[in-house]
Amino acid sequence: MNYSKELAFAKNLAREAGKVMLKYFYEDIEVEMKENDTPLTIADTTINQMVIDAIKKNYPTHGMIGEEGNGGAENAEYVWICDPIDGTIPYTIKFPTSMFSLALYKNKKPVLGVLYDPYTDKMYWALDGGPAQCNDKIISVKKGTLQKGDVVGIINLSGSSRYDTNLYNFTKVINDRQIRTEEIHCIVYFVASIATGYIKCAITPGAHPWDRAAAIIIIRAAGGRVTDEKGVEADTFTDCKNLVFSNGDTHEEILELLNK
Repeated sequence: MNYSKELAFAKNLAREAGKVMLKYFYEDIEVEMKENDTPLTIADTTINQMVIDAIKKNYPTHGMIGEEGNGGAENAEYVWICDPIDGTIPYTIKFPTSMFSLALYKNKKPVLGVLYDPYTDKMYWALDGGPAQCNDKIISVKKGTLQKGDVVGIINLSGSSRYDTNLYNFTKVINDRQIRTEEIHCIVYFVASIATGYIKCAITPGAHPWDRAAAIIIIRAAGGRVTDEKGVEADTFTDCKNLVFSNGDTHEEILELLNK
Protein backbone atom coordinates (compact mmCIF):
# COMPACT_ATOMS: atom_id res chain seq x y z
CA MET A 1 0.00 0.00 0.00
CA ASN A 2 1.19 3.52 -0.81
CA TYR A 3 1.17 5.66 2.34
CA SER A 4 2.12 8.95 0.66
CA LYS A 5 -1.08 10.65 1.84
CA GLU A 6 -0.52 9.60 5.44
CA LEU A 7 3.12 10.66 5.25
CA ALA A 8 2.19 14.12 3.96
CA PHE A 9 -0.37 14.39 6.76
CA ALA A 10 2.24 13.48 9.36
CA LYS A 11 4.78 15.97 8.00
CA ASN A 12 2.26 18.81 7.94
CA LEU A 13 1.19 17.98 11.48
CA ALA A 14 4.83 17.95 12.58
CA ARG A 15 5.37 21.45 11.21
CA GLU A 16 2.27 22.74 13.01
CA ALA A 17 3.53 21.13 16.21
CA GLY A 18 6.88 22.81 15.68
CA LYS A 19 5.21 26.21 15.54
CA VAL A 20 3.62 25.54 18.93
CA MET A 21 6.94 24.38 20.36
CA LEU A 22 8.69 27.54 19.22
CA LYS A 23 5.90 29.84 20.42
CA TYR A 24 6.08 28.62 24.01
CA PHE A 25 9.84 28.01 23.99
CA TYR A 26 10.39 31.76 23.80
CA GLU A 27 7.83 32.54 26.52
CA ASP A 28 7.90 32.12 30.27
CA ILE A 29 5.42 29.31 30.87
CA GLU A 30 4.23 27.41 33.91
CA VAL A 31 5.67 23.94 34.40
CA GLU A 32 3.62 21.29 36.18
CA MET A 33 4.97 18.00 37.53
CA LYS A 34 3.12 14.81 36.65
CA GLU A 35 2.70 11.85 38.98
CA ASN A 36 5.80 10.22 37.50
CA ASP A 37 7.87 13.32 38.38
CA THR A 38 8.27 14.45 34.79
CA PRO A 39 7.41 17.99 33.66
CA LEU A 40 4.35 19.03 31.69
CA THR A 41 3.78 22.31 29.84
CA ILE A 42 1.00 23.95 27.89
CA ALA A 43 2.98 23.17 24.73
CA ASP A 44 2.77 19.42 25.45
CA THR A 45 -0.97 19.42 26.01
CA THR A 46 -1.72 21.81 23.15
CA ILE A 47 0.19 19.71 20.62
CA ASN A 48 -1.24 16.44 21.93
CA GLN A 49 -4.81 17.73 21.52
CA MET A 50 -3.99 19.17 18.10
CA VAL A 51 -2.86 15.73 16.96
CA ILE A 52 -5.97 14.07 18.37
CA ASP A 53 -8.24 16.56 16.61
CA ALA A 54 -6.41 16.25 13.28
CA ILE A 55 -6.57 12.46 13.31
CA LYS A 56 -10.26 12.42 14.22
CA LYS A 57 -10.98 14.80 11.35
CA ASN A 58 -8.84 13.15 8.67
CA TYR A 59 -8.77 9.50 9.78
CA PRO A 60 -11.83 8.95 12.00
CA THR A 61 -11.40 5.15 12.08
CA HIS A 62 -7.79 5.37 13.25
CA GLY A 63 -6.69 5.17 16.88
CA MET A 64 -4.25 7.50 18.62
CA ILE A 65 -1.92 6.97 21.56
CA GLY A 66 -0.31 10.12 22.94
CA GLU A 67 1.85 10.84 25.95
CA GLU A 68 -0.61 13.43 27.23
CA GLY A 69 -3.80 11.58 26.34
CA ASN A 70 -5.21 9.11 23.84
CA GLY A 71 -7.58 9.82 21.01
CA GLY A 72 -9.64 6.68 21.40
CA ALA A 73 -9.80 3.48 19.33
CA GLU A 74 -6.40 2.34 20.64
CA ASN A 75 -7.19 -1.17 19.35
CA ALA A 76 -7.99 -0.01 15.82
CA GLU A 77 -6.23 -1.51 12.81
CA TYR A 78 -4.31 1.76 12.29
CA VAL A 79 -2.96 3.59 15.34
CA TRP A 80 -0.98 6.83 15.45
CA ILE A 81 1.53 7.14 18.28
CA CYS A 82 2.67 10.61 19.30
CA ASP A 83 5.09 12.24 21.67
CA PRO A 84 4.17 15.93 21.42
CA ILE A 85 7.54 16.97 22.85
CA ASP A 86 10.17 14.31 23.32
CA GLY A 87 12.53 16.07 25.69
CA THR A 88 10.24 18.16 27.86
CA ILE A 89 12.98 18.43 30.50
CA PRO A 90 15.37 20.37 28.22
CA TYR A 91 12.38 22.24 26.77
CA THR A 92 11.46 23.66 30.17
CA ILE A 93 14.98 24.99 30.76
CA LYS A 94 15.22 26.46 27.26
CA PHE A 95 17.71 23.94 25.83
CA PRO A 96 16.81 23.50 22.12
CA THR A 97 17.18 19.72 22.04
CA SER A 98 13.54 18.61 21.96
CA MET A 99 11.63 17.15 19.03
CA PHE A 100 8.15 16.19 17.90
CA SER A 101 7.59 12.49 17.22
CA LEU A 102 4.75 10.78 15.33
CA ALA A 103 4.39 7.28 13.95
CA LEU A 104 1.68 5.21 12.27
CA TYR A 105 1.31 1.50 12.98
CA LYS A 106 -0.94 -1.08 11.37
CA ASN A 107 -1.87 -3.97 13.64
CA LYS A 108 1.12 -3.00 15.83
CA LYS A 109 3.50 -3.19 12.86
CA PRO A 110 5.36 -0.05 11.75
CA VAL A 111 4.15 1.92 8.75
CA LEU A 112 5.87 5.31 8.96
CA GLY A 113 7.70 7.56 11.37
CA VAL A 114 8.33 11.30 11.46
CA LEU A 115 10.60 13.34 13.75
CA TYR A 116 10.78 17.13 13.60
CA ASP A 117 13.33 19.51 15.08
CA PRO A 118 11.74 22.97 14.85
CA TYR A 119 14.90 24.78 15.99
CA THR A 120 16.87 23.66 12.93
CA ASP A 121 13.86 22.95 10.69
CA LYS A 122 14.97 19.37 10.11
CA MET A 123 12.32 16.79 9.23
CA TYR A 124 13.39 13.15 9.62
CA TRP A 125 11.10 10.50 8.17
CA ALA A 126 10.88 6.99 6.84
CA LEU A 127 8.37 4.49 5.63
CA ASP A 128 8.96 1.05 7.08
CA GLY A 129 11.69 -0.57 5.03
CA GLY A 130 13.44 2.73 4.33
CA PRO A 131 15.27 4.64 3.24
CA ALA A 132 15.43 7.21 6.03
CA GLN A 133 15.47 10.82 4.95
CA CYS A 134 16.14 14.25 6.41
CA ASN A 135 14.58 17.15 4.53
CA ASP A 136 14.13 14.75 1.61
CA LYS A 137 17.79 13.73 1.42
CA ILE A 138 18.62 10.10 2.14
CA ILE A 139 20.56 9.61 5.38
CA SER A 140 22.38 6.63 6.83
CA VAL A 141 24.37 5.67 9.90
CA LYS A 142 28.15 6.02 10.01
CA LYS A 143 29.66 2.56 10.03
CA GLY A 144 32.61 1.49 12.16
CA THR A 145 33.38 0.45 15.72
CA LEU A 146 33.99 2.82 18.61
CA GLN A 147 37.18 4.83 18.31
CA LYS A 148 39.03 7.33 20.47
CA GLY A 149 37.14 10.62 20.41
CA ASP A 150 33.77 9.10 19.53
CA VAL A 151 30.66 10.10 21.49
CA VAL A 152 28.16 7.70 23.07
CA GLY A 153 24.77 9.17 23.94
CA ILE A 154 23.22 8.25 27.29
CA ILE A 155 20.09 9.03 29.24
CA ASN A 156 20.70 8.00 32.83
CA LEU A 157 17.54 7.70 34.93
CA SER A 158 18.96 5.65 37.81
CA GLY A 159 16.85 6.11 40.91
CA SER A 160 13.66 6.38 38.88
CA SER A 161 10.85 4.06 39.94
CA ARG A 162 10.66 2.72 36.37
CA TYR A 163 14.31 2.54 35.31
CA ASP A 164 16.93 1.35 37.79
CA THR A 165 19.92 0.89 35.47
CA ASN A 166 22.88 2.93 36.69
CA LEU A 167 25.00 4.06 33.77
CA TYR A 168 27.69 5.80 35.80
CA ASN A 169 29.94 2.73 35.87
CA PHE A 170 29.41 2.27 32.14
CA THR A 171 30.33 5.92 31.60
CA LYS A 172 33.57 5.50 33.56
CA VAL A 173 34.63 2.50 31.49
CA ILE A 174 33.86 4.31 28.26
CA ASN A 175 35.63 7.49 29.36
CA ASP A 176 38.71 5.49 30.37
CA ARG A 177 38.96 4.46 26.71
CA GLN A 178 38.90 8.14 25.72
CA ILE A 179 35.40 7.78 24.34
CA ARG A 180 33.15 10.58 25.46
CA THR A 181 29.58 10.39 26.71
CA GLU A 182 26.88 12.99 26.22
CA GLU A 183 23.63 13.11 28.18
CA ILE A 184 20.62 14.77 26.56
CA HIS A 185 17.15 13.91 27.78
CA CYS A 186 15.60 13.31 24.38
CA ILE A 187 15.57 9.82 22.90
CA VAL A 188 14.72 10.87 19.36
CA TYR A 189 17.40 13.56 19.34
CA PHE A 190 19.99 10.82 19.79
CA VAL A 191 18.28 8.66 17.16
CA ALA A 192 18.39 11.50 14.65
CA SER A 193 22.09 11.98 15.41
CA ILE A 194 22.82 8.28 14.84
CA ALA A 195 20.70 8.13 11.68
CA THR A 196 22.66 11.02 10.17
CA GLY A 197 26.06 9.65 11.22
CA TYR A 198 27.04 12.19 13.86
CA ILE A 199 27.29 9.61 16.64
CA LYS A 200 27.40 5.82 16.49
CA CYS A 201 25.28 4.70 19.44
CA ALA A 202 23.17 5.69 22.43
CA ILE A 203 21.71 4.00 25.50
CA THR A 204 18.29 5.22 26.63
CA PRO A 205 15.53 4.08 28.98
CA GLY A 206 13.12 1.54 27.53
CA ALA A 207 10.50 4.24 27.93
CA HIS A 208 6.95 4.18 26.54
CA PRO A 209 5.57 3.49 23.05
CA TRP A 210 5.39 7.21 22.21
CA ASP A 211 9.10 7.66 23.04
CA ARG A 212 10.26 4.99 20.59
CA ALA A 213 7.55 4.39 17.96
CA ALA A 214 9.01 6.69 15.28
CA ALA A 215 12.59 6.28 16.54
CA ILE A 216 12.64 2.53 15.87
CA ILE A 217 11.38 3.00 12.31
CA ILE A 218 13.91 5.69 11.45
CA ILE A 219 17.00 4.08 13.01
CA ARG A 220 16.39 0.82 11.13
CA ALA A 221 15.60 2.62 7.88
CA ALA A 222 18.94 4.41 8.20
CA GLY A 223 20.79 1.10 8.49
CA GLY A 224 21.04 1.00 12.26
CA ARG A 225 19.92 -1.38 14.96
CA VAL A 226 17.89 -1.19 18.16
CA THR A 227 17.58 -3.84 20.88
CA ASP A 228 16.84 -4.06 24.56
CA GLU A 229 19.67 -4.33 27.08
CA LYS A 230 19.83 -8.11 26.54
CA GLY A 231 20.24 -7.85 22.78
CA VAL A 232 16.65 -8.79 21.90
CA GLU A 233 15.46 -6.86 18.83
CA ALA A 234 13.21 -4.14 20.18
CA ASP A 235 9.67 -3.30 19.20
CA THR A 236 7.44 -0.43 20.20
CA PHE A 237 5.16 -2.17 22.66
CA THR A 238 7.26 -4.67 24.64
CA ASP A 239 8.48 -3.28 27.96
CA CYS A 240 12.20 -3.31 28.69
CA LYS A 241 14.67 -1.59 30.99
CA ASN A 242 16.92 -0.03 28.36
CA LEU A 243 17.15 0.48 24.61
CA VAL A 244 20.43 0.41 22.72
CA PHE A 245 20.38 2.33 19.44
CA SER A 246 23.42 1.97 17.21
CA ASN A 247 24.95 1.97 13.75
CA GLY A 248 25.09 -1.84 14.01
CA ASP A 249 28.88 -2.15 14.14
CA THR A 250 29.12 -0.89 17.72
CA HIS A 251 26.13 -2.80 19.02
CA GLU A 252 27.66 -5.95 20.48
CA GLU A 253 30.47 -3.98 22.10
CA ILE A 254 28.00 -1.65 23.81
CA LEU A 255 25.87 -4.57 24.98
CA GLU A 256 28.92 -6.32 26.46
CA LEU A 257 30.03 -3.21 28.34
CA LEU A 258 26.50 -2.44 29.50
CA ASN A 259 25.97 -5.92 30.91
CA LYS A 260 29.22 -5.90 32.85
